[in-house]
Amino acid sequence: TIRMKSLLNKANVANIEYNQIKVLKNEYDRGIMLNLLNLPTALSKAYESKSLNDVTEYIYSLTSSFNKFYSENRILDEENIEVRESWLALSNLVLTVNLCLLNVLGIECPNKM
Repeated sequence: TIRMKSLLNKANVANIEYNQIKVLKNEYDRGIMLNLLNLPTALSKAYESKSLNDVTEYIYSLTSSFNKFYSENRILDEENIEVRESWLALSNLVLTVNLCLLNVLGIECPNKM
């Protein structure tokens, strides 16, 4: 989550906009999108079982997907502007989901390590 914050801060400093996810380029960004689609299921399971284990497992899975994506792509250096903006918007979405779920767990996320 801190990595995502740092990435988006760098994009903001460089005045790079990232409002929409317009394109998916590879298996890594698609993997994140598929993982995001599982959010309602994870929340339903957690609610039904009255346990937060499903939430923590979901955060771990989503963050692992993001880390693979991050390690395989040079997000800020991407030459295709539409892809770069989509990747940043995707990173922002993952950050937002992570922060919401961490809040559910009562965990505050630091701004820096």
